Amino acid sequence: FGAFDVNILNYIILGSYYQHMFSSGAEIKSFMATASIPKGKIPKLANATAFYQRNNDKNPFLFKEPSENTILGYKVGFELGGGAVIYYVFQKTYRDYDGNGTIDPKTESVSITTIETGFSF
Repeated sequence: FGAFDVNILNYIILGSYYQHMFSSGAEIKSFMATASIPKGKIPKLANATAFYQRNNDKNPFLFKEPSENTILGYKVGFELGGGAVIYYVFQKTYRDYDGNGTIDPKTESVSITTIETGFSF
């Protein structure tokens, strides 16, 4: 397991981790990368995070060849006042719809967009 985080002048925080596990006859690798803006740097911005995650894959660094274990997206939250926050969340994942063992990112992606509300105390 390895992790690396960088805070660039407290305006953007970059992070990544890599995990490589072994068991009898199997290898599992995972990779995750994030980029975020700390709260308070932009007025009314409660949260801004983008991420790329690939878990339990043979090669999590094949960025142009996603697998069903790939998730990427972002979450942006805006303060509404009184502790209320509205979040806009986007996620993309992939499914091998035709069953050929290869994912075509243009035709076999699943996009999920949600709008959430939250309260902070």
